[in-house]
Amino acid sequence: MRVFTCILLLVTLLAAAFLGYCYVNARMVIEGVSASQVAAADALGTYNQVKNQIAQGTFLGTVYRDANYVMPEGYTFLTLTVRMANHGILPQDWIRIELTPDAADIALLYNERTPTLAGMSRADFYATLLTHTGAHTSRTVKITYYVLGMPFSVSYQMP
Repeated sequence: MRVFTCILLLVTLLAAAFLGYCYVNARMVIEGVSASQVAAADALGTYNQVKNQIAQGTFLGTVYRDANYVMPEGYTFLTLTVRMANHGILPQDWIRIELTPDAADIALLYNERTPTLAGMSRADFYATLLTHTGAHTSRTVKITYYVLGMPFSVSYQMP
């Protein structure tokens, strides 16, 4: 009976250590954020779609402020590429990228897929802003995600 108790105690301690390891390594690492810009005049289809959706109230992204959408030459699509790493063995689900908007930002476009970062992997995720031409590319990026139903978040300030 003592041998069984010792084995059961050892299995319980190993399971607790494993769960502790999973929790400690559930933290996402943002390895870097880069920005690329495309003039709205060069992406006229997307620009018109966003403009019409905002006007009709059907835009699924986040609208930061109203704008006068007269000419696309005054606007730019700013795409932020966020390089994320998951050093744990459990997947990070329902990843959401939130940005602290700049004064020139108009809207954050909706990402139709709900990203998941597999365990022990890294990947690039994207967020696209409609902003005024000439706006700074530096933003504060906040990532929220879930591991086994528990919410986590991490922030990154672009230089």
